[in-house]
Amino acid sequence: MVRQLSTVVCHCARHLASNVLSFFTFPADEEIRRKWIVAIRRDKFMITAHTRVCSRHFKPEDIPEPASETARRLLKRGSVPELFKWNKTKYTDTDDKTRNR
Repeated sequence: MVRQLSTVVCHCARHLASNVLSFFTFPADEEIRRKWIVAIRRDKFMITAHTRVCSRHFKPEDIPEPASETARRLLKRGSVPELFKWNKTKYTDTDDKTRNR
């Protein structure tokens, strides 16, 4: 079964089937949420329960590896997406594969 996601930065959802990427919902904290919106450079869009930003846009230290193989990968509190094409710090697919299980 394929989940329906709305990624806000790029077409990262196309990699969902490969289990290479993780997808994170927008934070509930209003200040951090505002930082995310500023960081991804999207104006006038609606954040829903299905809106996600993929792991490619976070620094490796923002996503620690889980304690077990069955645990979910979680963002560190206060993490903000920073890695994008426009600031030339985007990870490649190869980097993602080495970062993820």
